[in-house]
Amino acid sequence: MTLWRTTGSTVLAALALGCSPATFGIGDGGASAADDTESEDGSDDAQGSEAEGGDGDGDPGDGDGDTGDGDGESGDGDAGAMCGNGVTEAPEECDGEDLGGRTCESVGFPGGELSCAGDCTLDTSGCLEPSCGNGIMEAGEACDGSDLGGQACADFGEGPGQIACSGDCTVNLDDCGIDGDGEPCGDWGSCPDDGLYCFMDTCWDGSVGDPCFGDSNCVTDNCTGGWGDNVCE
Repeated sequence: MTLWRTTGSTVLAALALGCSPATFGIGDGGASAADDTESEDGSDDAQGSEAEGGDGDGDPGDGDGDTGDGDGESGDGDAGAMCGNGVTEAPEECDGEDLGGRTCESVGFPGGELSCAGDCTLDTSGCLEPSCGNGIMEAGEACDGSDLGGQACADFGEGPGQIACSGDCTVNLDDCGIDGDGEPCGDWGSCPDDGLYCFMDTCWDGSVGDPCFGDSNCVTDNCTGGWGDNVCE
């Protein structure tokens, strides 16, 4: 109580001399000081708020690599592969007519029509299944129908002629070679067929292993060896 009286007397004396109450932290002046303090605190709060989002601190939604911010992670709305847009994108196998350059042959079938299913996976139901008799030479077959794989009688060491394909997809050489091959030559070195040549009193068709004069005698166009020992290879 004594302290209050002393302080009050001092204040009254100061007022009598014309001093402002703010000198003692009383009235508007005191409020302004408090406001200044609050403003500083408010400024600090704003800085803290800035640090919470949008500044690379890792908070969700501010582009720092969290889900939903365009970082490409699944399930957060970022753009990614969209089945049905007609463009093959990982992990799709295909999309609409875009098969990624794949064909039935490139995925292990002998032929047919490859397509794309609604879930962007390859549909091989239109591809041909490997089987002897489908007219396509496949693994394990020497031929199939008219598909001879570009092979000729000479590839099997036979004389001129035409190979054929048996029903079990094996090569038939019955039509290879010329009738009269291996028979004795006639008068003046004649042979029963113009495709034969006479060498050492025998008619030959130029099959691999036949004796020859030169490359033109051989179905392989390759006559090698020493004089008198030349053979078609």
